[in-house]
Amino acid sequence: MDHALAVFLRKRIVEAVAYGCTAEQKALAGVGKVLVEFEEKHPRQAQMAHDDFFTAQIDTLRWVLRCVATGAFSAHPEFQPVFDPSLPVLSQSTEFSS
Repeated sequence: MDHALAVFLRKRIVEAVAYGCTAEQKALAGVGKVLVEFEEKHPRQAQMAHDDFFTAQIDTLRWVLRCVATGAFSAHPEFQPVFDPSLPVLSQSTEFSS
């Protein structure tokens, strides 16, 4: 789910840069920063499983990205219901490539 969410949001960022208004571009630039941090930390999730603070950071970044995806793009045809933050994250795979 994490990889699919990242790919989905990256596509929306590219679309906003190409076709969006200034407000959309600014908003998604901020989302892009959150996404970069998530992508940088995610691969270390398994190594840092003992660190509650690190785990909480990953969970919070994931939740923020899921909220943005759901709030802004739930009507998009590529939106996946698993992105909805009200649903539990069933698998927290350590695999992540973008």
